[in-house]
Parts: sequence; C-alpha cells; structure tokens
Amino acid sequence: QMPTWTDALRLFIELGHRRGIASVFEGLVRLASVRGDGVRAHTLAAAVHALHERRAVAMRPASRKRIQAALAACAGTLDPAAAAAAAAAGHAMTLAEAGDYARGASGSA
Repeated sequence: QMPTWTDALRLFIELGHRRGIASVFEGLVRLASVRGDGVRAHTLAAAVHALHERRAVAMRPASRKRIQAALAACAGTLDPAAAAAAAAAGHAMTLAEAGDYARGASGSA
C-alpha cells in the first residue's frame, strides 16, 4: 500500500522535521481545496501559518502562493464568517492538535 499524506505527517512529527511537517500540511490544504472542503482547507492553512510563526521559520514564497491559490480555489465553498472561524480554529491548534485534525478527517489522503 502506498504511503499517505498522513503517514508522512506522522513520520515528520516523530522526527521533528519542521519543513517536512509544513510541506505535508501544504499538501493537505491543496487536497482539501480540490475536494471542495473549504473549512478543512482554511483550518489546515491557518495551522501551517501558526506553525511557521511559532517556530520563527519563514514560509517559502512558493508555498505561500500555493496555499493562497488553494484557498482562492475553494473560496466559494463557504461564507467569509465560516472561513474566518475555520482559520481561527486552525491558528489556535498546537502541532499535536493539528496533526490529529489532519489524520482524523483525511480519508485516503
């Protein structure tokens, strides 16, 4: 069986590999967007932004652009208040909570 995004996330969290963790979250944001799950995309995007802020690690410009594009692509799936609420929830998550959220609703990601 092929490894999944959540398998990679679990491994990177175990290793403490911050760049890998951020890359997986970016992929999960993009996957949620493609699936039309705006709440999940906004929640995970805010979680990855918070990860960068807390670790004082700058987000790569290309990553920022891909996340912004993913959020724009699913913007019509929820109203601005719901997007803001999802972003606030994601921003408040610890790494462990964000990892649990990502694994808990990932489907076959």
